[in-house]
Amino acid sequence: MPRPQWRDAAGRSWPLPRPGERLVFARHAHAALRAHIYARDGYRCCECGAEAQEVPAPYDGRKTLFIAATTQKGNRIPLVLDHRISLRNGGRTQPRNLQTLCATCNNTKATRIDRVAGRVTP
Repeated sequence: MPRPQWRDAAGRSWPLPRPGERLVFARHAHAALRAHIYARDGYRCCECGAEAQEVPAPYDGRKTLFIAATTQKGNRIPLVLDHRISLRNGGRTQPRNLQTLCATCNNTKATRIDRVAGRVTP
């Protein structure tokens, strides 16, 4: 059975990563997925709105490991690809379950989820 596919904004089909597969951005399909999600989200954190600076044109998702973002406090931090529903909670690596977050919001989200699950003491 063929692997499920997703389509980027240009209409190109890419294979979805296998369930539980770690994203490796040296792989073209994984890099294209990251570039697609970042572009879809406007190169901004979906939580705080921190905006990426110096986005290479065209951004292909492979060569750049992170994109520096400027927060309201002026700190430079990376933007990351985040699973809305984590893999360990049954989420999948597919465009509708992915979002762009800054590292600060990503860490805050993880801490908040772990507290609710009883894995972190307040």
